[in-house]
Order: sequence, then structure tokens, then C-alpha cells
Amino acid sequence: MFFIAILIFFTLRKRYQKLSLAIPIILTISQIFPLFFIVNGYGLNGYEIIVKRFLNSNVYIKRNAISEIRIINNDELSGITRTLGVYGQWGYYGRFDSKKLGKMTWYVTNLKNLIFIKLKNGEGVLISPGDQNKFFNDYNSR
Repeated sequence: MFFIAILIFFTLRKRYQKLSLAIPIILTISQIFPLFFIVNGYGLNGYEIIVKRFLNSNVYIKRNAISEIRIINNDELSGITRTLGVYGQWGYYGRFDSKKLGKMTWYVTNLKNLIFIKLKNGEGVLISPGDQNKFFNDYNSR
């Protein structure tokens, strides 16, 4: 993407000097900004689930705020509406709405190993640890 921005800059720089400078800057920022939200992994301790994100902006889900945790499959994701979410290049994260699962926040790296966490406040959280069965069993054994 950066190379495309540079190519646009050099192609348009004489004709549209101000615009040609803005395009690579906007494209570069649009590629760098989502990096701050990508999920690097997941962790568990005795009292919370930790969603590890870039630059230590981790998300902590307290065990006492969870009403249900279960493994789900892709069929349950039908009818998803992206309300303020991003998906694609570096994963799936943000706010989504589902007819079956309700409002939820995604911290997903792939759509294969999904675990749905229902919070006591009625909202949901979707994560995708590398080994969903191990993560699920580790959570239930603590």
C-alpha cells in the first residue's frame, strides 16, 4: 500500500501538487492506525481473560462480569452487521451486531477458532485463540 501511495505521489505531483502530497499521507495513516488495534494473543489468569494488543493496550475481561462462555461455529455468525468494526488486513475487531448473538465486540484474528463470551450486561465478546478447545478448557478449569 505504501508503494502505491508513492507511485500516486510521483504521478500526480506536478499537476496536483497539494493533492498529490495528501494522498500518500492519508493512505499511510489509514494503514498505520489499525495497527494499534490488532490482537497479538490471548491470556488467562485466575480472575480475567486478557486480550493482548499492540503497544500494550490490552483488554481485560473480568471473570465476574462473564455470564457464559462457549465455542461457536461460523453458522452462528450469519446476519452480522458491522456497526463500528474493521475486518480484513489485520484481523477483525470493533463493534458488530448479530441477529443470533446480539451486540458484541470482536477481538478476532481468524474466523475458525471462535469463542463467544456473553457478559452479564447483555453484550458479547468474540475472540479466536489459536487452540479454542484448550483455551475453553483452561478457562473452565480455573
